[in-house]
Amino acid sequence: MKATLAQKREELITANNRRISVELTEMLSLLKEGKSINRVKSYVDDIIRTYDIPEELSKEWKQNVSDGVIEDRNNEKLQEALKGLPKDLDEFNSIGKSALARVIQKVELTKEEKDLLRKIAISKYVSEADIEDIINIRDKYLNELKTKPKGVHDDSFMEPWLNKAIEFFVEKEETSYEDSDTFYAAIIDSIIQKDLKGNDEHILSSLKAYSSSIAATNQVAGGKAVSDVGNVHNVILEEAARSNPLDLLIPMTKAEDRIIMVGDHQQLPHMLEPHIADEAVSGIKDIELRAQLRKGYEDSLFKRIFDNLQKEGVVPQRQIMLRTQFRMHPVIGDFVSQVHYQGKLESGNTSITPHGLSFDLVKDKVAIFDDIPGCKGQEEQERSKFRLPECARVLEILDWIFNDPNGKNLSVGVITFYAKQRDTILEMASQDGRTYTEDAGEGKYRISEDYNNFDDGKERLRIGSVDSFQGKEFDVVILSTVRSNDIKPSDPDSIQNEIQRVKERKKLEISEEEAKENLLRQKYGFLMLENRLNVAFSRAKKLLITIGDGAMYQDEDAQTYVEGLYEFYKRFANK
Repeated sequence: MKATLAQKREELITANNRRISVELTEMLSLLKEGKSINRVKSYVDDIIRTYDIPEELSKEWKQNVSDGVIEDRNNEKLQEALKGLPKDLDEFNSIGKSALARVIQKVELTKEEKDLLRKIAISKYVSEADIEDIINIRDKYLNELKTKPKGVHDDSFMEPWLNKAIEFFVEKEETSYEDSDTFYAAIIDSIIQKDLKGNDEHILSSLKAYSSSIAATNQVAGGKAVSDVGNVHNVILEEAARSNPLDLLIPMTKAEDRIIMVGDHQQLPHMLEPHIADEAVSGIKDIELRAQLRKGYEDSLFKRIFDNLQKEGVVPQRQIMLRTQFRMHPVIGDFVSQVHYQGKLESGNTSITPHGLSFDLVKDKVAIFDDIPGCKGQEEQERSKFRLPECARVLEILDWIFNDPNGKNLSVGVITFYAKQRDTILEMASQDGRTYTEDAGEGKYRISEDYNNFDDGKERLRIGSVDSFQGKEFDVVILSTVRSNDIKPSDPDSIQNEIQRVKERKKLEISEEEAKENLLRQKYGFLMLENRLNVAFSRAKKLLITIGDGAMYQDEDAQTYVEGLYEFYKRFANK
């Protein structure tokens, strides 16, 4: 019996089952003590939204509470948001856009009013007339809210209501467990949870005294809770290649015996804004030294240590590489290995089930470069780069996949390097009869419920920038490269023009090499970041589709500076 109960309790914990009757009993105790009445109301509101309870109970609660206290509280929040709207141009310049966003989100405006406020929020030039429109909307809704009668606050109904709800959930719980052992285990678990509540310090000290390991983020490792533990024998730094040097040093100082760093410096590095690195070295006149220091900002501490430990004469060996990958189809895995890992990465899973898609573009293929030439439309620039022909092609391919009989069970990731491209695809995916995404408010779109997850909780569709795909995997990956332009980084005239441009605009003398580097960034942008290309290429399990302007990836510049795309086009172009 004891072993059975222990097993059942473990199953309950794993399933994260809740005994609502116990939680309601605790709420009743709080109510009788005259404490946290608003907490009780908030909790019950959550229960009513989440669980299927008798209609008469739900109706009784909503009539007595939702129309009173909660509505009044909402009205107060609405008035607060409206009063925060700017009353003149000076206020608009300091708080205007965020204040407009709050009102658009919280207040039930008409469509015309929402459109007007959104137009003002994104406008480069705001006039006195715009401010007057904002004031009119503010006054209209403030007057409505101020004249609205307040709800009647009578909490006497709550105690009998909670007793009826507890009785309902007790009966429901007693009849819903699969056997008596599971029910007894649930009771034992609720007793344990009750005993633990309020004993945080005791629990923490017990964990410190008896645990053989602790877990913390880099920053938390420098806090009091971890410091009280003292130094530890071994410090394991997970995803070490993504942490910046100062953050990594915090947990490293805790190690008494050894530091074990785990990561992949060939994938996403620590965060670094290119213009900040440029500014940091802009005062260095020596060209070679400036380039060397600029490169130093890009390299993670993990990479520096890894490279140093690879040097000849370092004994004993203190770095290893896990050389077998099990995610990708061997065709994709071998390509990633050759381009990013000097051929050292091997494919351990040679029996991956084919994707089975039957439309012409991908039938019997594992990887393909889908060429959308520049004549169909080049890249455009707003707050970041985007390219409409590629957006349209992404959606066309999604249609083919999800309408294919073998595509209904495939997970799909759409990756791009630019936020504007991501946002454009998300928005277009809700238009022309498509339902891949839905309006999330404030001009944002999200994956719709039908395409968000499979029944087992596994992600079905993701559309995002490459950074959001680190650690993810999908059956099919569609990579939109975006860049399509006529910039010629190796052209002598273009180089001289760039030297002159920098001299006139920034009052700075640069070399031909630096001018070419500038032109390369203008041509390829984020595509020159090999780490991000590696992440994008290595997310696909069964099929990798890269969409782009093929002419961008065929010359010597492409071979040297965006080798991954050069090689991918050469091997897999849809010719």
